[in-house]
Amino acid sequence: MRIRRQLAGADGLIGYALNARLTHKEFWTVSVWHSRDELERFAAANPHAEIIRTKPGRMGQSTFVFWTCVGHDVPIGWDVVAGHLYVPGS
Repeated sequence: MRIRRQLAGADGLIGYALNARLTHKEFWTVSVWHSRDELERFAAANPHAEIIRTKPGRMGQSTFVFWTCVGHDVPIGWDVVAGHLYVPGS
């Protein structure tokens, strides 16, 4: 909830979504930002930075994927996110 409050006031955030797959203990997030710099400032600021640093035992392996989109691509569906995560032949 603290990170959601941080997101609410984050400069450069266009939107975000969370897909909590509790039975698989998987949590997918997708966010759209005006720039990569604004995303990195958000990630480096508290509470996000503190939570990531102090709670690694509660989190499994994380995968980060970045891509560029245009306005008509938003909102981004989970099928699009999955397509960027699972590249055939990898």
